[in-house]
Amino acid sequence: MLATRHRLVKQADFRRVYRIGRLYGTGTVIVKVAANAKSFSRIGFSVEKKQFAKATDRNRVKRLLRESIRPVLAKIKPGFDLVIICRRPNRLEELEFKNLQTAIAAQLQKGHLFIA
Repeated sequence: MLATRHRLVKQADFRRVYRIGRLYGTGTVIVKVAANAKSFSRIGFSVEKKQFAKATDRNRVKRLLRESIRPVLAKIKPGFDLVIICRRPNRLEELEFKNLQTAIAAQLQKGHLFIA
């Protein structure tokens, strides 16, 4: 579970990230990033109902995403709001934990969000 200060929960914050954030990634995992004025980064997760019809599937994917981001949370630069979006993959193997972890790390690397 992510610490409360690292969670992006307010709808207004999600809207701000969607509106002004930069997009990194295609395919299964997409990361939208916007700067914030805080000394830490916050992360939110979005799994569309259109992509995963059952609530149990959406919740499972969110749990997998949360656990995938937890090991790299300390390496993320402070001062950013991130929304990690998961789309339905072409192959179900892409939704395995290791694959999600690799995909998220790749998108964060592409966005230069890791501390050097």
